[in-house]
Amino acid sequence: MKERMIYISSIFRGFKKFPVCVLLFSFFQFISADGIGQNKITDSIRTKLYETKNEKDKLAYYCKLGWEWYSMNADSAIFYANKGLESATALNNEEELACNYNILGLSYFRKRLYKQSLDYYSQSLALYKESGNKKNAARISMNISDVYLNKDDYKDALQYSLMGLQQAEKDNDSILISSIHRSVSIIYRSMKNYKKAEEHILKSFDYADANDGQAKGKSTLASAYSSYGILLRLMKQYDKSIAITKKSIQLFREQGDEYNAALCIENLAETYFDTKQIKTALNYYGEAMQVFIKLESPVDEGYELNNIAACENELKEYENALVHLGRAANIFIENKTDNYLMETHKLMSATYDLLGNTGKAFDEYKKYITIKDTLENQEQRDKLLQLQTEYETVENEKKIADLNNEKLLQEQRLKQNSIITLIMAAVIGLLIFTGLVLRNRYKLKQKLKFEEIRNKIASDLHDDV
Repeated sequence: MKERMIYISSIFRGFKKFPVCVLLFSFFQFISADGIGQNKITDSIRTKLYETKNEKDKLAYYCKLGWEWYSMNADSAIFYANKGLESATALNNEEELACNYNILGLSYFRKRLYKQSLDYYSQSLALYKESGNKKNAARISMNISDVYLNKDDYKDALQYSLMGLQQAEKDNDSILISSIHRSVSIIYRSMKNYKKAEEHILKSFDYADANDGQAKGKSTLASAYSSYGILLRLMKQYDKSIAITKKSIQLFREQGDEYNAALCIENLAETYFDTKQIKTALNYYGEAMQVFIKLESPVDEGYELNNIAACENELKEYENALVHLGRAANIFIENKTDNYLMETHKLMSATYDLLGNTGKAFDEYKKYITIKDTLENQEQRDKLLQLQTEYETVENEKKIADLNNEKLLQEQRLKQNSIITLIMAAVIGLLIFTGLVLRNRYKLKQKLKFEEIRNKIASDLHDDV
């Protein structure tokens, strides 16, 4: 499970601390270990994909490739997930649709494009709920919780976490329960409620220990150790934090999960940086970066270059810092990760300022401000768009309700008019029938009267004779 904290040193003054968390639950959880192994796996799957003519098999391979790539290269994962969506739509396979929407949510989350991530997660969640797959719906709820956590929306983050926890407890899924308690711990940790955070991380250990003999249990346990290490660092229990973090690195490596092991190495570096052991921190950041290079994860490589530069600034190695920041900037530009690029420019500005080059320091700070304003404006536009969409949705629902009410009234009027018409027709029919009966009775009466007169005349004539 990916979890990242950016440390604010004197060089990073004014930077925002934020956790970057990707929850990988159950079947979402495993990533191939080393870069060479990863490439062999993806090459093997791609070969099978190109060879098969079976559309169902192609769909399965698209999904597998999406899972293999999303933590290493989000853009590659997005490509395969979109191909998977096309295939799943053609085959009318809702389960695979939900799966690929989730991969897209994870991939855009990794790129920190939270609006797109939420959109895809929501579609995945809706499909799982519709199909009755409550277990996977609970997992998607946790992924949505992570997005809100990274948006500092702790209320919604807790809401979705507790939704997932409720379902996991119903299913008695100890692995998922452990992961959710860990997620809730991260939320409370972000709120600086360390007491509640520790309560939940210890619960996470309890449920993970119950499955320690299984691969998923060990991976969940490793994630819990990783989170606890960060929490202990924030609680300034540095020695304990270092010991716990080293345990998480060991567990991830035993599982062959070099990616998450590298993230834990990064966390270890953060602790050494926090305690002013800068050279040790620099070594660990370098070790983490080498793993990310091996795993072909450029954004993570760039992130570590920023951290290395921060260490070099602390060691007054400003020229080396600028070289590493230049590399980081190129990576972030190429991968269109403006959020990280923004922080790179700010750090470059600080570095030039330390060198006494106020002109370049100002230029870099302007770049930082420009990107920052763009991202904030985009966020505001997204919020306005969301509010507008919500408003239009409400208004459309009202219009639909009004139209439905008007339709009901029209139907009632038509029904009433039909009843009145029928009654009138019945009355008219009854009147006509009554008139005909009376007419016939009148004719019969006249006929009888005529017969009576004729008989009387005949009788009189007969008497006269």
